[in-house]
Amino acid sequence: MKVRDNFIETFKDQIALNCTGMYYETELCMYEPDTDPMGPFVTANWAVLIPLDKFYETVSWIMQNRGIYDILVHPNTGCYMEDHDQWAFWGGKPWRINMDAFSRDRPYP
Repeated sequence: MKVRDNFIETFKDQIALNCTGMYYETELCMYEPDTDPMGPFVTANWAVLIPLDKFYETVSWIMQNRGIYDILVHPNTGCYMEDHDQWAFWGGKPWRINMDAFSRDRPYP
């Protein structure tokens, strides 16, 4: 949570105040942390949606400030399996992702 808190402090002027939709094109969107394993993630986690025009600045910051923590960065193309597996990258050690949380029959769980 320390990395998350520092991220929020660093980018506070770029974070949407009311993230009710799934995708934001111009502002960062912080999601509530999951305190338990959720969906494909086998541990607690936190997430931020990053618009493409903020990708370099924010992902560079996350990688440089992650400390001992492992960070997953993935796209949101609508192909959840590929987004979390084939098209994702890690800062630190890759973790197992529960791919059974996704269905091959439809893009979103």
